[in-house]
Amino acid sequence: MTSGRALRGSIVAHSAAPAQAPRGSGAQAGRRAARRALLATAAFTLLYALWLLFRVGGDEGLRYLSEVVFQVPPMVAAAACAFAALRTAGRERLGWAALGAGNASWAAAEWIWSGYDLFFRAEPPLFSVADPLYYLGYPFLMLGVALLVVPARGSRLDAKSLLDALLLVAVLGVVAWKWFLTPIYDNTEASTFDVLVTFSYPVLDLALLAALVFSFYRAQGTLGPVALLLVAGVLTTTVADVIYLYLATVSGYDIYGNPLELGWVVSYLAFGVAAVARLEEQPQEAEEVRGPAFSAGRQRAVGLALPYMALAPLLGVGAYSLARGNPNVTVSVGILLAVGLVVGRQFLTLAENVHLYNRVLEHDEARRRLLDRVVAAQEDERRRIAMELHDKPVQSMSSTALRLGAARRFLKQGQAERAAQILAEAEGKLGEETQGLRDLMGMLHPPILDERGVGPAIEDYVREFSEETGVSVQLESRLPERLDRSHETIVYRIVQEALTNVRKHAQATSVTVGLQAQDGQVRLEVADDGVGFEPEEIPVLVAQGHFGLMSMRQRAELAGGSCNWISAPRQGTRVVVSIPLSPLQEEETRAA
Repeated sequence: MTSGRALRGSIVAHSAAPAQAPRGSGAQAGRRAARRALLATAAFTLLYALWLLFRVGGDEGLRYLSEVVFQVPPMVAAAACAFAALRTAGRERLGWAALGAGNASWAAAEWIWSGYDLFFRAEPPLFSVADPLYYLGYPFLMLGVALLVVPARGSRLDAKSLLDALLLVAVLGVVAWKWFLTPIYDNTEASTFDVLVTFSYPVLDLALLAALVFSFYRAQGTLGPVALLLVAGVLTTTVADVIYLYLATVSGYDIYGNPLELGWVVSYLAFGVAAVARLEEQPQEAEEVRGPAFSAGRQRAVGLALPYMALAPLLGVGAYSLARGNPNVTVSVGILLAVGLVVGRQFLTLAENVHLYNRVLEHDEARRRLLDRVVAAQEDERRRIAMELHDKPVQSMSSTALRLGAARRFLKQGQAERAAQILAEAEGKLGEETQGLRDLMGMLHPPILDERGVGPAIEDYVREFSEETGVSVQLESRLPERLDRSHETIVYRIVQEALTNVRKHAQATSVTVGLQAQDGQVRLEVADDGVGFEPEEIPVLVAQGHFGLMSMRQRAELAGGSCNWISAPRQGTRVVVSIPLSPLQEEETRAA
């Protein structure tokens, strides 16, 4: 926020009204409190505009408007942000606290500037106690915007986003110097210190805009209503400051009753509405109301085009200076700096693409190993089943056949009692082998899966797993009555594989299995409290012969779905599977 009043000292003949802190507003759709805040903001802005338009009270009325009424928006914004901080937690609380501190700092600075005229009828000095308070508001605002616009999942510092922000600062800085700051510098007789004070505000505006670009890029375009209004507030302040600098340089600026005050008023009120809207949300809603993210293709297009689009205005300024026969050293240095940033960013993009290509190769190699393992596993399973049949049912039936032959001979010899004994033994043996065959069939494909569906089948398997391992398992199943047979088999096998991994590797004491149909998807989650692992080590695990995770992913992808896992050492593992429902299943789910 450029302090217009700070500029009215010795550099500009007519001074500026207090430049206001940008504040973004976020009204949550459908919230009555947010709507009331928006209506109050619109009413206040309209009354302020009418006061300016009709010059209510003459010069004294305009003086009162600019010196007293103007102080209401920053105080309202500071209070609203403080309440939002009290009602939230974690990094969001820190974000609202930073915004509140920035607004409070600017509100105090505005009162100091107004106090010189209200109480002493004196022109404030170019640099006063108010200026450090203005300066202090900028880092608070940058921190608040970054924490509230960037979701927690995207808060990790990213070199490309930082270079984009620096590139924007370089471009806008050179353009601002060429068209706005140079005329002030060339036509002023002020001291170097006064010039530095004056130029500090547009420099801080550039830093604020860079923080906004960085935050927007890290958020990948996923801006909800609150974040959008915060962004709008920042942009409103920046635009108002640019217009102020131009007016103050070219035609002079009236310090009382200037229409440009509306821009800063709207900016402050925007932050207040954002805070009020956030107060009406439940804590978990902050992430849910975010807009759609950029697609991967769109992100790549932005990453490729953004540096060159940013360079275009800078090259245009350089070409204009050369055409006028007046090359500018600042413009030339800015172009070199921007080109260096673009080259650096493209090298980072290239390195990222190489990394992604290597990951694709690793994934393909893992798929090949898995396919080989699947083929080998199929042959091993067939061999095992053949041995099971040979060692148990076949041998038993051969023995039973011999017993039946002996019983027939005893009957021919008239030894009915001995024959009956042999037949009873043969009957018992056949019963045992029949049960053995049923168990083998259940292991290959549980009958309950066909008879009652995947929910009861998983319930039976989970109960048996818990009894065998002693691991506590909580099952939460909310499915329609039946799924497609192929979907049921895939879901059942993935649960089997996930619990097998828990049995072999997790050292867990409890497991949660969640199964539900929602938004056209079957969603399965298996979470344990075990030892966990590093997801980056999966290719190494596959190379060592551990195919459980990859087989789950392959099964899900065969059904057009996805399988992902979230894990870290000593923090357990969560497997998340989504499989699309067929249109008929989706309709049955909605009906249920």
